[in-house]
Amino acid sequence: MTHANNPPLIGTVPAICNDRFMAAINAVTSADSVGVLRYRLIKHLSIKSASYHHIPAVGTYNFGQLNRYYAYNVPDEIKSFYDKTSPQDDPGVHFVFSKARAVWLSETVDADMMKQLKYTRKIQATLDFVGDCLLVPLYGPYHRRGYFVLSFENPREFYDDMFQWQVQAILQAVHLQYCLVVETFRVSKRLTNRESEVLELITFGKTNPEIGTILGISPHTVTGYVKQIFLKLNVQDRVTAALRASSFNLSL
Repeated sequence: MTHANNPPLIGTVPAICNDRFMAAINAVTSADSVGVLRYRLIKHLSIKSASYHHIPAVGTYNFGQLNRYYAYNVPDEIKSFYDKTSPQDDPGVHFVFSKARAVWLSETVDADMMKQLKYTRKIQATLDFVGDCLLVPLYGPYHRRGYFVLSFENPREFYDDMFQWQVQAILQAVHLQYCLVVETFRVSKRLTNRESEVLELITFGKTNPEIGTILGISPHTVTGYVKQIFLKLNVQDRVTAALRASSFNLSL
């Protein structure tokens, strides 16, 4: 029997007990850096694979930009799709935000939107390749939207009816805290919005040419932004800049 103070990880049992749910919420909302936030999410959720995407708000000039995301145990085939596709061209993103709730990938197979876009075959191929995934729309401050795709070791049928709603609540808390940490860091270091975007992409592990492609600007322009970031953070290389951004403490 599992002790009440040490409930099973989320995703390993059909239901999320109140103790584990509140522990996860408290852990992510008290995280004072991006690095701690990532660690605590993985600590509380038994995730098979996951990707956390950042999507420009609808109507902004850069909505067509390519994916910017964190990946955890995501197969290269899936990452290749993300790297070549903008959120605007991803039917899965449109479907999930049209529902404004977490949706299992298997739920989308028979959706009229997917059939009209002739996307059903790709969905089935993904299900065959990586199994079912939970697709979660996220809404945050500073006009930031997010999108989580995550899978667990067990199939959809294993989990109870409340599971996806509770997971969405936890991931929404993650997104809100991420937005708060990133914006606070930008203001404290006097980064411009574009410099902050470039720094985020550096923390995603992107090169200057990749950042240029994602943002729709030249690599030379990216280099200029990177130099300004290094000056403002008082660092001399990308790794240190990424570590400085990821380890920024809200209490400082």
